[in-house]
Amino acid sequence: MLRNLRVLFVCTLLVFFSVLYIFNQPVSSLESASQQARAQRTRAADSGSSERAHDDSQSVTPTGCGAGAVSRWKPYGSLPVCRRHSFTDPALRSGWDPVGLAVVACGPRLQETLTMLKSAVLFSRRDLHFHIFAEDELHAGFTHALDSWPRRVRSRFLYSVYPVSFPSENAREWKRLFKPCAAQRLFIPNDVAAVSLKWTDLLMPLLNKYKLNITWGDQDLLNIIFHYNPETLLVFPCHWNYRPDHCIYGSNCPPAERHGAYILHGNRGAYHDDRQPAFRAVYEVIQQFVFDEDPERGLLVPLEEKLRSAEHTYCGRVPHVFTKRLRQSVRELHTH
Repeated sequence: MLRNLRVLFVCTLLVFFSVLYIFNQPVSSLESASQQARAQRTRAADSGSSERAHDDSQSVTPTGCGAGAVSRWKPYGSLPVCRRHSFTDPALRSGWDPVGLAVVACGPRLQETLTMLKSAVLFSRRDLHFHIFAEDELHAGFTHALDSWPRRVRSRFLYSVYPVSFPSENAREWKRLFKPCAAQRLFIPNDVAAVSLKWTDLLMPLLNKYKLNITWGDQDLLNIIFHYNPETLLVFPCHWNYRPDHCIYGSNCPPAERHGAYILHGNRGAYHDDRQPAFRAVYEVIQQFVFDEDPERGLLVPLEEKLRSAEHTYCGRVPHVFTKRLRQSVRELHTH
């Protein structure tokens, strides 16, 4: 349980500003690289683990839950959960041990978020549990799309949909702190945050102290918290969070040059405009891929073709960064 919560927190930090494209890389490889840091956090969490294991069976009627959802209070502070089980619910399997992936979606981010979730289920070697925090008007779109995926794909994941919710005190101020719903990530969920920190006790005083000097909203608050608590932060290498900044003026992420990008971060609209055609190419290929299609013909070949048209940009001049891990993933998809 604690291990899954820690993984969920790490995933939450990754989805701050835009959709992430996950190439096939076992979670265990990253965990082994940071085993010592995680062991320290595990010891810090042991004393409080029993407090997070209650209230899992109390039925409620949360706002924003679609028809047919199973509504429960989960050990995530007081957030209502709209959990939907597909016919092939993986949670019914014995020994199910998923990796949690949390995401916030507001406004026009429905399709972008679905593309990210699609990439995760395509290339993950582990079963997944999607935790989707979304505005009420997006709930139906998520449930309709995810329930329509092929049965063999749905057997790989479970998803839970949560309403966007802020603390009642200064709720409007939190919502307007940065972009719509960005601050929601600060409250996903309180028990999943760095276990050795009194997370909710920190946020309001920091907002009151720094709100006149905050430019990047939730990012600034996180930077302040982890500046004073560096032992609770797991720093990812650049190829686990590959952004346009790593190639826009020349390649400056050596691990990605050697191994390829493991996670692609399309911040500042990189997936949707002409400034970064290499990033947009990856996004479009994943979005347009049909699950039952041959992965080499439907993923690798179209991406290589699109990347050739991006060679006039610095990012387009390192196409292997975008294809190396994908090529390995396609080979493994062929074996299943």
